[in-house]
Amino acid sequence: MVDSGNLLKEAISNLPVVIVEKNILTGLVDNFILENIENILCGKWLEETNPMAYDYNFRIIPFSSLGNKNGLLLGFKPDFIKVFTEDEVLEKEVIIGIYEETLSGEYSAIIGL
Repeated sequence: MVDSGNLLKEAISNLPVVIVEKNILTGLVDNFILENIENILCGKWLEETNPMAYDYNFRIIPFSSLGNKNGLLLGFKPDFIKVFTEDEVLEKEVIIGIYEETLSGEYSAIIGL
């Protein structure tokens, strides 16, 4: 879903964050990582446990929303994403924020343009 109200940016790079449901990333992100997001966010996970950690260029993304004033998302930086609109195809440099819950029955990712 394109949401002009999604103004979330990653603090260091200032890149926009695309919020994506965890289950959509199965097959794209190692299952060990997807199953241990809470441990990673709490600092209970070491790179020695899974050497693939460096492949994803992880980021910790703080956020606030109506339901969560002090939230954290685990994110990673892909080379780029393609956004297909009715009029054009955009290549965007973004951070993917992994959301562990369900966003909606209608969509599984939120991007701000």
